[in-house]
Amino acid sequence: MTSQSLNTSLLRVFNRGCLACILIFAGTLLVRAQCPEETGAPNFVEGETYYVDIDVRFRNTPQGAQVRQAFEQWTQNNTFSNRSNITFQIITSWSQVPQGANLIHVSEEAFVDRFGAPNTSTAARLNPVRVEGTFLREATIFFNTSAETDPSDPSTGPFYDPTASGYDTVFKKATMHEIGHGMGLDHPSNQVSGGSVMNGRSNCPNDNCNFLPSSIKDCDNRVVDSVYAPPPPPPGCFDNDGDGFSTCDGDPDDYDPFFTPYTPTYAYDACVGYGCVRIDHYVIYPNGNTRFWYSEMVCQTWMLWC
Repeated sequence: MTSQSLNTSLLRVFNRGCLACILIFAGTLLVRAQCPEETGAPNFVEGETYYVDIDVRFRNTPQGAQVRQAFEQWTQNNTFSNRSNITFQIITSWSQVPQGANLIHVSEEAFVDRFGAPNTSTAARLNPVRVEGTFLREATIFFNTSAETDPSDPSTGPFYDPTASGYDTVFKKATMHEIGHGMGLDHPSNQVSGGSVMNGRSNCPNDNCNFLPSSIKDCDNRVVDSVYAPPPPPPGCFDNDGDGFSTCDGDPDDYDPFFTPYTPTYAYDACVGYGCVRIDHYVIYPNGNTRFWYSEMVCQTWMLWC
């Protein structure tokens, strides 16, 4: 093989590697777009309990059981999968509610538009009741009994259809979605079936085409983390573990990784493309904890084992 042929071959390999990196980067942006946006509206208060009053008309029905499952799943995720630490407690008596407590009511009604005509397109909504600054202290989740499967074609029947499949999960999905609004989440800019509990409603009865997932997704939790991220520390202070307490507060777990003996570790991930490797960088804290630092893509012609 001539020198020119060798150079041409290496250039082709390099170009393939770079193309893979570009495609991976574009794919990463697409995945991010599938996650919820942030509403910027008042949201539930970090670290606090909300008492949930389910309408007595369906509190002890299968519909009410789905509503309870939705609140239980968000409590589980808020405790173990995101930083909000918001809990939801179902009540059966007002004697269980402390004075001035945060409240969520769950009910149903027939929605109408501003002209008084039936609103058939909205499946459910979260109505603010008591707002204090940026904090949502009380709200009501309504299910729309007027919702139709396809608002443009009334012959398709009701959206909440007890005779169709999916009726055993649709109220859980709708409740998780509306709770998500209270957590500060909005609809994704690029909705993918099953990608987020914040997807909009489908034109399938009871969402039995599963456009909405039946569980909270990782990207939902990541955006909740963003909504409830602690404010940045003052200049000259470092909050490297992201707990809201910095070196200026005497937090022993914080330090500047660039100016201390503790250096990042480099964890090589599986190959993600022809000639490309993603390297995940982590910081090791003095207490043994690790924290993700950043990722980078490395594309080289010699990485032919990928």
